[in-house]
Amino acid sequence: MKKCLLLLLVTFFLSVQCLFAQPNAVVQQHVAKSFPQWLQHFGIKSVAKFTTADSSYIVAEMEYPENWVGYTTLYDAFFYKAPKGPYFIDMFSVGRSVALENEKYVGYFEPDQALLLGKNSTKLSAEGEGNATFQLSYCGTACSFEEAAWLNENEVVIVGNQSIDGDLVQPMLIYFNVQNNLKIVYTLNITPKPITKLYSGKKLKWIGM
Repeated sequence: MKKCLLLLLVTFFLSVQCLFAQPNAVVQQHVAKSFPQWLQHFGIKSVAKFTTADSSYIVAEMEYPENWVGYTTLYDAFFYKAPKGPYFIDMFSVGRSVALENEKYVGYFEPDQALLLGKNSTKLSAEGEGNATFQLSYCGTACSFEEAAWLNENEVVIVGNQSIDGDLVQPMLIYFNVQNNLKIVYTLNITPKPITKLYSGKKLKWIGM
């Protein structure tokens, strides 16, 4: 009971602290270096004016794909891998399926998209479990995940789109920390000029999307 109460208090405190918080300087610099085309698309120079839309500690069940080798082989080129350690980001296998046809990648688009954290485990259980994925976030037709870049082996930033007011689009930024499962979603409510075209990540262009 005490542990549950403590978790609720920590979560509440985090939500209050992050409600109007901007990305810290390290994240701002990382975004500027990693996603210049994304910034340019929305006509902004940095994410300094982004504010927190949501913050939470992710609690999700691990999924153990039956054919891990097949899964990681097919999507390997589309993973965003941490510089060290076992983790990777997968934003293609659910919602943006990829197939290899005539030695070329072909993409199939679905309205819904999942953002997954994958882990290549070096120690498997007696049942063969260890390699796993779990869902960090989910997008319907109102948003999309486009690119990711790791700050280090534990922290990753994901950028994408979020639709507002019908046809208008605003930039979306997600920060996630593997060590404590902290996820923070940042948005910019007002862009310098109205944007109606979605930003497409570099890897989408590999499959003609």
